[in-house]
Amino acid sequence: MSSGSECPPASKASILAAEARLGISLPPSYKQFLSVSNGFLMPGNYISTLLPVELIQPFGNENATIASDWRSMLEEEASEDEPWLMARLGDAIQLSGPPGKGEDFALLDPTFMHPGEENEIVTYWTQLQEHHSSFVAYLESALAGLLNLTAFLQKGTDR
Repeated sequence: MSSGSECPPASKASILAAEARLGISLPPSYKQFLSVSNGFLMPGNYISTLLPVELIQPFGNENATIASDWRSMLEEEASEDEPWLMARLGDAIQLSGPPGKGEDFALLDPTFMHPGEENEIVTYWTQLQEHHSSFVAYLESALAGLLNLTAFLQKGTDR
């Protein structure tokens, strides 16, 4: 990723190489995003960096300790909202990063498919989960959060 917020598009070859390396087909909306920007630096919100396609990987590869800690915590607080995390966390594809730094993540669930061949995206931060029906839905949620923050800050400067 470049040092600024500009990230050139991912090549078709790098997207295909990631799919082969991960053993999955990436969802259409995520591939469309990669064809425009290979990673992204987002101001605000919880998830600040989307990784270039060359760095996405199963969450458990770099975060086995975090995954184990989350599972232990969830076993104590058994909630019906948490079966996804318990069963598939290690195999979820980590889309945000940098890998192994921090505990705020955007994860692609390769086992749960919505209509239009879109995989579920789960964001997890400070022990809160949010599920999105596609990568586009995730970006729309992130944008809405950023716009709300901007409006809140604008009100503070209008006083």
